[in-house]
Amino acid sequence: MGKTALVLGGGGARGAYQVGAWQALSELDVPVDIVTGTSVGALNAAVIASGGFSDVADLWRTLRTDMVFDIQMDTSKTPKQQQAEMVRRVLRDYPQKGAMGAAPLRSLIEQYCSEEAVRKSAIRCGIVCYDVFAAKSVELFCDEMKEGQLIDYLLASSAVFPAVKLHEVDGRLMADGGYSDNLPVGLAKRGGADRFILVELGNTFELKPTVKQAKQVIRIHPYRDLGSMLVFDPRTTARNIRLGYLDTMKVCGVYEGIAFTFLKGTFARQWRRRTAETEAVEAAAGLHFSPHPKKREEAFWVRIQTFLTKKYRREASVRHVDFLRACAECAGEVFGLCDEKIYSFYRFNERLVAAQKEVERPVFARMDSAALHSSMRLFDKKVRVCVIADLLKRAVNAHKEVNLLPFALLFPEETLAGYYLATFLPIES
Repeated sequence: MGKTALVLGGGGARGAYQVGAWQALSELDVPVDIVTGTSVGALNAAVIASGGFSDVADLWRTLRTDMVFDIQMDTSKTPKQQQAEMVRRVLRDYPQKGAMGAAPLRSLIEQYCSEEAVRKSAIRCGIVCYDVFAAKSVELFCDEMKEGQLIDYLLASSAVFPAVKLHEVDGRLMADGGYSDNLPVGLAKRGGADRFILVELGNTFELKPTVKQAKQVIRIHPYRDLGSMLVFDPRTTARNIRLGYLDTMKVCGVYEGIAFTFLKGTFARQWRRRTAETEAVEAAAGLHFSPHPKKREEAFWVRIQTFLTKKYRREASVRHVDFLRACAECAGEVFGLCDEKIYSFYRFNERLVAAQKEVERPVFARMDSAALHSSMRLFDKKVRVCVIADLLKRAVNAHKEVNLLPFALLFPEETLAGYYLATFLPIES
């Protein structure tokens, strides 16, 4: 019988995202036989295998940079300011003092991760390091290491050189495993896994052909930027834990959405409940959802699908339900709605109504579509959305059709958001 592996990618402070992902998987009772990780993923993997993850989750929420590295940071500054300060200090101090040490991290590992518990665990744990002078990856399961070496291998896997000092294990200088394999799927496969749950912390990776042929591959990765790799900030950490939890619940089918989180079936229900008013907006926008659209509508769909695929960094669908959800998410992003909440259709729209009331439309926003198109660059995003929504509403009242293609070519996000506002929200004058 095959095994299920949880594969945790590297990414430093962004590893809080994996905490939320594991909380969701635990709530759903997803069985895991193997856990492999690189860098911070290795640290989280070892803690998962040891069974002490609930305590570490609480620790993650309080972590500061000086609790991980030998460096003092001004925590009154924003994470971006701290990141800039860290880069300046590393570059300034490296010639005389060398890279940062990780003595505080060693203390945390010793406190929260028991090698004995990892070795006895039913979940087999594997980590990846990089042998600097041999220029090759070092991939080991805990049971393949010598007794007492787990902490050293974890520190080696997390040594992001040149920011952090190289770590010596058995006479070999080791660096962060991300230099060789930032998502150790191969190690999990060597352990006998044929089902994989991948938790990535940034850029997505092209899977190897052997993994693509696996029985099941579940990929969990963030839509949002998770912030700095080297700056540990409690506010950013709390947000990333929440996003990891919500993204995992969406991947597992409990909720739906990409940029936001909606109750399951939200947009399918709205599509089934289409009214004469929503059909009137579709007609005004020239969208007939026909399997054989006319050339202009076909060009519109091609543009929107290209935009959404690039935006979401995954193949995007423009079928009816997915199109509605994409329109809603574009509106939510333009108006800055909170992405850490779980929304019903009506709660989401309430937030949008409140946000669009604050937008002041220019006097000339009631020009015809051709004149508006040439003036749209003068507006900010929120105004563009409200102008497009207002244009569609006026077209409905006048029983006319608006050519949305020119707007979609230049302002696809605002076009989708405007369509959503015109379809489901009262437009403020």
